Amino acid sequence: MSVEGTIAEFQQSGAIGGTGVQTPIQVPMGAGWLLGFAVTVPGSTLFPGGIYGRVSIGHQQGATFGPMMVLAQGDISSVLALGMGTQRNPPNTQPVTLTTGANPAAGAEISQTVPASERWKIKSVTVTLVTSAVVANRLPRLIYTRSGTEYMRAPAGAVVAASITATLCWANFGMTQNNSVSAIQCSLPDAITLDLSDVIATSTLSLDPGDDYGAPVYAYERV
Repeated sequence: MSVEGTIAEFQQSGAIGGTGVQTPIQVPMGAGWLLGFAVTVPGSTLFPGGIYGRVSIGHQQGATFGPMMVLAQGDISSVLALGMGTQRNPPNTQPVTLTTGANPAAGAEISQTVPASERWKIKSVTVTLVTSAVVANRLPRLIYTRSGTEYMRAPAGAVVAASITATLCWANFGMTQNNSVSAIQCSLPDAITLDLSDVIATSTLSLDPGDDYGAPVYAYERV
């Protein structure tokens, strides 16, 4: 409603392309009051929680938009609208997202940077390590860093010997378990939220130039 008391209605549409975080839709508004809104995804056949939306009000200065208040957030479908004040399916109960990281070269560590505008709560990191014939006990460690400063380190539950293909899984098991020499479960804290540009990587003691990590799979919630 305008400051003159005129009530106006309008519609704004946008396309969802692929998966992951979409380009925000910005609707410029003049002076007045926002009385309500409804956000839907017409024709959506995705599972509940497959599309998650957030409506914020903020201030635009030049090309920069700064959100000031979240008006609504939750999952959306063709029959489930997002309206003023909706707080449904909060971010910490979103469906887990899976991302396959880059496959590093032999002798290199895995590394994944949290994308801009995202925050991740890691549920698990799974990766294979094929070791060379050089005799040594490798100790993989998963680390989190921010601007080059390490703030979390989770060592594997066991060392990995030579000439082995080991599957490593860091997750919130509550305790470290070592099922076998080729399938190692590693305890990971569940309460840490990684900010944009934080880095998830391995730091492996006694890593040989012939050792080869595969492409890691990250399971996480966007928060």
